[in-house]
Order: sequence, then C-alpha cells, then structure tokens
Amino acid sequence: MSLINRLLEMSRLFMWVISGKEIIVPTFGSYGDMLMTNGVLKQYAATKKSGKLYLVCKNDYLVYNLPFIRAYLHRSSSYYMSLRLSKYFKRIKVINYGTINEDKQAHLMERIAKRLQFKLSKPFFPYMVHDKKDEVDLDFIKGKFVCIQSSANTIFSANKNWDMGELDKVVDHLNLGCTTIQVGVKDDLPLNTQYHLNGKLSFRQSCYLLSKATLFVGPEGALMHAASASNTKSVIIFGGYIHHRNSGYQNVIPVESHITCAPCLIPSSCTIGLLCMKELKAETVIEKINEVSDDI
Repeated sequence: MSLINRLLEMSRLFMWVISGKEIIVPTFGSYGDMLMTNGVLKQYAATKKSGKLYLVCKNDYLVYNLPFIRAYLHRSSSYYMSLRLSKYFKRIKVINYGTINEDKQAHLMERIAKRLQFKLSKPFFPYMVHDKKDEVDLDFIKGKFVCIQSSANTIFSANKNWDMGELDKVVDHLNLGCTTIQVGVKDDLPLNTQYHLNGKLSFRQSCYLLSKATLFVGPEGALMHAASASNTKSVIIFGGYIHHRNSGYQNVIPVESHITCAPCLIPSSCTIGLLCMKELKAETVIEKINEVSDDI
C-alpha cells in the first residue's frame, strides 16, 4: 500500500508539472522554519489569482488544512523528485534562507520571500492553524499563566544558551504573580515553574497552549514563532547569536547583546566564551516583562 501511495504521489507530481502549475518546495524541516514559511506562503498566495498554492514538502505535520494550500504532496519520493525537476522547470520553486551570511540585516522571512521574488508587507507573522484535536485541557490552571522554555539544553545551538540560574530568577519572579508552565521538549533542563509540560505535549498542542498564555518567555526558536503565530506577546532572550531584526516580530520584546560580533549567526561553539549571553542578567529580563504587564 505504501508503494502504491508513493506511485500515486509521483503521478500527481508529474501531472502538476505537465499542466503548468506553480509548485512550491520548502527545504526546511524544523517547526520554526515551517511556521515562518507558512507566513510567507500566506502572503504569497494572496498575490495569485486563485489565492491557492501547490506544495511539496518533507512531511505534512504543519501544513495540512492551511487555507492557502490547494494541494500538497508530502512523501520523500515526491519531495526529492521535485528537487531534481526544479533544475529543468522554473515553475518549481525551491525556497530556503540562502547562504547564512547572505544578509545579516534581513529577517529570515524576508529572505524566504526573496526566493519567491516578492516583498512581504509589514507587519508580518508566522502562520499556523489549530485543529480541535490539538486543544489541551486547561481546567487545572487558575487565572492567567505564563509559558517558559529553558534555553540550556543540547537541542538548541550552544550559542543560544542562557545561564539557568539567571533564568530561574526570572521564573521565581513570575511565580509571585501568576501560574508558570514550562514548555518545550523532555530534554530541556527543569525550571522552578509550577507545572512542567515540556515533553508531554506535541508541538501543535504546545502551540495551542501558547495561544492561551498571557506571555511566553524563552529563547529564540520554534516556540517563539509559535507564540507569534497566535499573537501572544513574548520576551525572548536573543543574546548575540541572532537578533530581533533577523527573527523577531511586532509582539516580541527582545533581550539582546550588542557586542561587536553580534549577531554572529554561527551555530558552532563560541570562540570568546559566549560573552553575549554572560552579560545578560535576570533583572534585565524582568524589566522587559514588566514592560509587557505591570501585574505579572
């Protein structure tokens, strides 16, 4: 059955090519990348007469049921075949960031749009649809709540890591005024939050939880994009690896380092001991949180 499905997808792909359809092929695999791509495609679809796009992707986890997608293929066979065909058919458009040092001033979504040869209108946001099955029972939460993610783990780039002791000072401050919930993956180092849901929710469920939160506090990454997709305000520890102008949004309050090498956009280990993160203190983050709400 799997072979039959692959063959059916391949035949659909060839039918799209023969009929002259414009086919979009994102090369991204991470959740944050796909949310940004969805935000770009939403605007790009609005520039088309039909307002609908044909998409070939690695998987369908984040792209199903999007209103601006007319049809999509998501098996690896059709994905890799579309990459090969893109060398011969201009209507097959492969989108990515380009080289990492292409333009350190530009936002990543603007760099994706550049591959589609159009300019995003501002403000722009990532995009995601929540389904009923993604909803989480929140009856255990009394009053408003803040979602927090640990930035000190092996999954994130080492250059995004912030001191856990400083982050827990922020959590302790938040615990005085609201319910705190840790989100993220099971390997994230534990925080002093009142609830720990990291590793217990799917990504889409985490997105739903963030959509109901008063605030998200954490590192630059997928959950920051997810919070922004739901217009949830965020205080984000950017440090020096990447800056707000590269990856932030209108509802994101950045905590950045402005040492001379920032933003470096280099995911490998830092040669100067990650000074950009060491100079950031809990008091600065708490001040940013107070800018969002005086009663948190």
